[in-house]
Amino acid sequence: MRRSADGFSVIELTVALALTLIVAGTVAAIVGPARSVFDSQPEAIDVQQRLRVGVEALTRDLIGAGAGSPVGGRSGPLAEVVPPVLPFRRGAGRSDPPDTFRSDAITIISVPATAVQTTLAADFDVGATALTVMPTVGCGEGVTLCGVVPGMTVLVSEIGGAFDLFDVTAVDDAASQLTVTPASGASAYPTGVPVVEARVRTYYLKNDSVTHTAQLMRSDSAATGDAPVLDHVAALTFDYLSASGTPIAASELADGPWLPNAAAASRWDADLLRIRAIGVTLRIEAALAAFRGPAGALFRHGGVAPSARLWVPDQEMRFVVSPRNLGASR
Repeated sequence: MRRSADGFSVIELTVALALTLIVAGTVAAIVGPARSVFDSQPEAIDVQQRLRVGVEALTRDLIGAGAGSPVGGRSGPLAEVVPPVLPFRRGAGRSDPPDTFRSDAITIISVPATAVQTTLAADFDVGATALTVMPTVGCGEGVTLCGVVPGMTVLVSEIGGAFDLFDVTAVDDAASQLTVTPASGASAYPTGVPVVEARVRTYYLKNDSVTHTAQLMRSDSAATGDAPVLDHVAALTFDYLSASGTPIAASELADGPWLPNAAAASRWDADLLRIRAIGVTLRIEAALAAFRGPAGALFRHGGVAPSARLWVPDQEMRFVVSPRNLGASR
């Protein structure tokens, strides 16, 4: 067929149209998956970032568990007197029963480097709300309890295993007295027992039965309340290892022998002193159900993603922390 002088033949136009349709179809086939990746990638990055934040927060606090007082008196690791790691919630505020084991909660006790340390100047009786203490060393003129402020948590303990945590609500400097929140089941303590500033931090999983979501929560004291650390936590478990690396069964940490004795309201299992390392399993899920597929190996909680191209699978990490002060001696 001869091409006309001022146009294209029908065959040429047909071939050109076919090529155009092939290119357009190829581009459309590429754009769909690319758009899905573009939509899901920010969510995948957010899941990884939240996992990293959770691992760093837990590692930072666990590594310092059991740090003892750096000042005079009874110095040395806390493990010589009290259990630095508890598999349940314990503090001056809400506490779990002493024979509790929770795989989704942990309480970490340590003494900060700037610890205030003193001793009881008078006996402390059960139910009392005031600690009469000796003046702290190094205070300025007219000040006897330097460094002690409302909101501080103090640890009162004695050899034999009795210990209690109190939140300071008021400081009477002239009388060398600390008004503290009543602690349920607190023991009585004689004159001379150490009183030291303590850092008590509890991590636990808070489940919302309405939204079917969970948060990693942190509690420092009754005064500050609980604060969320991470949202959309699919799973959180703690397990415990002995000096040989052997797992310690949950039943062993909540069946006694009890210190200071089996009748004490704030008793604790002596096997807690066997803990040398803490294993943590943390799993984070996509915040939006639109990026989650059906429940299964990839998703702890199913979602409504219409295509696998939009899936952002749960991210899980297990790590083990060996606190430097567990098992240490003077």
